[in-house]
Amino acid sequence: MLTLMEVLCTECGACVPVCHVNALRLTISGLKIDQNLCDDCKVCALICPVSALQIEEKELETV
Repeated sequence: MLTLMEVLCTECGACVPVCHVNALRLTISGLKIDQNLCDDCKVCALICPVSALQIEEKELETV
């Protein structure tokens, strides 16, 4: 799951155009993530110059 570290985000918008599913948008109140659209591709996290976007790896359940 993609998470935003709001204290690090400079709202530069570099992540928005690289999102191929349009899950990110920059608003007056800051960067918004649509978790329903995000496919955790990590491109936005890699492009972020201040590492404000993080991908939390999902733990697999063992049966």
